[in-house]
Amino acid sequence: MIMKKFMYVILAVVISAAVVSCGNKTKKDETEAKKAENLADLKTKYDGKTFEKCEDFFVAGEEMIDVMVILAKKVEGGDEKAKGELLEMMTWMEQFNAEAEKHEAECPDKMNEFNTKVSEKTKPIENTLMMLAFESMGTDSSGLADQMEGVSDQVDNKLESLKSDNSDALNKLKNK
Repeated sequence: MIMKKFMYVILAVVISAAVVSCGNKTKKDETEAKKAENLADLKTKYDGKTFEKCEDFFVAGEEMIDVMVILAKKVEGGDEKAKGELLEMMTWMEQFNAEAEKHEAECPDKMNEFNTKVSEKTKPIENTLMMLAFESMGTDSSGLADQMEGVSDQVDNKLESLKSDNSDALNKLKNK
């Protein structure tokens, strides 16, 4: 289950990176020409954007992966703000999944090359991404943990009650 969620995260990253790299080669303003350094920059450049050309999608995808690597390294250094930003980024990138599928069908060879690049770039941060996936699953199941604790308390109380009842019954037998 955890590995499955991790694979979905990696797939979303790969797809998002692929989607962003195939953007249009029209005139770009200074904002679009500037390389993104954080999630806010990525959102400014790519939020809601569609890519007609595979190349543009892959370029944008690589830029997203680069930002992801930067954030993951900050998370490894203990930066809690970067951790929140990385989690938000992973969710934000899901909007590009359909776009990635489209470009994978249109440019399968380029998508394979892109996936290879993404794998190489994300290899050093796999543990961090996995940790975040586990943590996010942990927050999703916090209600279950509370329920399990409640059941555990009930079992402990019942065991104490049984011990007390058995002790009383044993004392009665001894007194007879």
